[in-house]
Amino acid sequence: MEFICFTASKGGVGTSQVVAKTAMALSKNGFKCVAVDMHAKRRMLDIYMGADDAFVYDINDVLDGVCSFDDALISISDNL
Repeated sequence: MEFICFTASKGGVGTSQVVAKTAMALSKNGFKCVAVDMHAKRRMLDIYMGADDAFVYDINDVLDGVCSFDDALISISDNL
C-alpha cells in the first residue's frame, strides 16, 4: 500500500484542489484512492469533487467516535 500526502500550513494555496485533481486522475487510471480533508470547517474537497450534497460526517465525527471511518467515506466513482 502506498500513500501520497499533501499538506500546507497556510490556507488558500490550492492544496484541496491539487488533492481532488490528483485523486480523480489516479482513480481514472485504476488506482483505489481515499482523499481526506482534515479541515472540517472549510470542506472544499467534497465540493471540488462534486459531492457536497453527499456530505454527512467529517473528520471530527470520526475522531470523536460519532461514526467509523467507513461511515464517513463518500463514494465518487469505482476507485474513489
